[in-house]
Formats: sequence, structure tokens, C-alpha cells
Amino acid sequence: MNAKLAKAVRDLDRITKMVDSGLVAKYKKNRAENPGLPASYALRWARDVEASNRPEDFNVRGNPFTVDGFDIEITYDYDDANDYSHLGEFTDSWDEDAVRNPEAWTSHGNRNHSYLAYFVPAITEREHFDGLHKMGMSKSVAHEVARSYVLRDMDQARDFTSYVIEVTASKEGVVLGRDYLGGVEDEDYIPSCVIDHDMIGNAISEAKSTLAKLQED
Repeated sequence: MNAKLAKAVRDLDRITKMVDSGLVAKYKKNRAENPGLPASYALRWARDVEASNRPEDFNVRGNPFTVDGFDIEITYDYDDANDYSHLGEFTDSWDEDAVRNPEAWTSHGNRNHSYLAYFVPAITEREHFDGLHKMGMSKSVAHEVARSYVLRDMDQARDFTSYVIEVTASKEGVVLGRDYLGGVEDEDYIPSCVIDHDMIGNAISEAKSTLAKLQED
């Protein structure tokens, strides 16, 4: 049996088992009843969690649900750190790699001191140019595209907003475990961040440890 055929057989066996176990039906039911629930989370609920314990709407912050006997609550707010250093920084100090911040200058070239004067990109125009030119782009086009990248980063830094997520695990109104994640750049990423970083699992793990310590005392 060649490798492709062997993989096809394994995939068919896996799919058959999913259908036989009713997993596909549960998954489809979860997605239908919870439009805001990400696909990967709908599959996890289908495998591990009783229907009565599913969140009604994963995207609504502060909407608690139950996992493994703990009340789970997911909340998020603006991140005070709001770190956009991966894009660059605004400054009043001139640098050879800096570009003017248009908000800091009037149309007549006068200084508006309400804003920092320059933006120094984390990836400079020269670095962008070198990479683009090595890829075969002509010098004139590479200069133009490199400049556009720097201006794009400045615009993104100017409007940058990030969020911090908190997941808590509680019993009878007492928070026993929590997990945090900051620097999330878009509200739409929040459900996937909770899943990818296993924030619910981390909060529950801490809650179980807290309970164990309390029982020892």
C-alpha cells in the first residue's frame, strides 16, 4: 500500500468513527445553536462537554458557562500597555530612518506640538528596500514599495489598539483560578486566542490547585 492510499484509509477510518460516534451531528448542532462559536471550539464541546454546559454565545464577554464543574467567565478590555513597538515608535528626536508624522505638521509646514514629530519604523525603509530588491524588484519600484510599507506601519501604529483577555474559573462566586493574555490586536481574534493559548484549561488548572491547597489547610 503506497503512502497516499494508506493516508486515505486512515482518514476514512477516522471519519467513519466520527460519524458512528455522533460527533459530526453534535458538532453541527453546536455550530447551528451558537453562531459565534469558532469551529475548533465547537468540535471540542462536541467531544468533551455536556450540551447544557456550552456557552450560549462565545463572543459575548461576561457570559459565564460551566466546564469541569467550574464557572468560566471570559472578559476583555483595552490593554493599557498597548505596545506597538513591533511597528516602530513616535518621537520628537530626528533619526536618519525617521519619517515625518503628518499629524505633527500643518499644511504650511508649521509644527503642531500636540503630536510627536517623527515615526521611526521597527523595519526601516532601507531594510524593506534591500529585501525587495533582492527578490528581483527594480530599484525604483522597490523604493516606492518600501516607502509605502513604512507609511503603512506608521498609520497602523497611530491607530493601534490592543486588548487584554482574562479568563476566570469560579465556584459559588469565588474566583479560584485565572489566566491573562495581553497584546491582542483585534476583538475578532479573542475567541481563537482563548482556544490557542488554552486559557480555560489554564484557569481550571489553577483553580484545582487552589482547591487542593484549601483542602489541605
